Amino acid sequence: MEDDAKQRKARLKALREKAGGANANDEPAAKRQRADDEAAEDSKPVLKFRNYKATTEDLKEKELPRPQVPDIAEKVEDQVTAGKESASTQVDLMNLAPRKPDWDLKRDCTARLEKLQRRTQRAIASVVQERMAADGDLAEAVDAYGNDSSAQDTMDTEA
Repeated sequence: MEDDAKQRKARLKALREKAGGANANDEPAAKRQRADDEAAEDSKPVLKFRNYKATTEDLKEKELPRPQVPDIAEKVEDQVTAGKESASTQVDLMNLAPRKPDWDLKRDCTARLEKLQRRTQRAIASVVQERMAADGDLAEAVDAYGNDSSAQDTMDTEA
């Protein structure tokens, strides 16, 4: 069994050397731990004060210099002139206005309403023709209709 264990250790050592960890077993555990601790300290975030005004000398060293703001006046002027040029091509405000909530209902009902409107006009025309045929004269039919409606109006006011 000891021979098997020695052979296994030798194979593992050869694999480690092949992978690039030749001295991995040679270093003591304490040295490896210290190296790991140092690497961890290096990976800690570094303080950078962008807006904070430090009061102590230690922290003042970590302040970042104020960034230089680029002059954008020329860019703004270019955009304003471009906006004025595009404003000359006005957009129709009716196309931008929101639609009424029932616009789709009206759109769907227009065909039906047109049919009803035609039927209503035919019915009115037929009623007028019947009255003309019965009375014989259009003026008399109109007067008769006017008298009927005025008689109904007087009845409504009396009641």
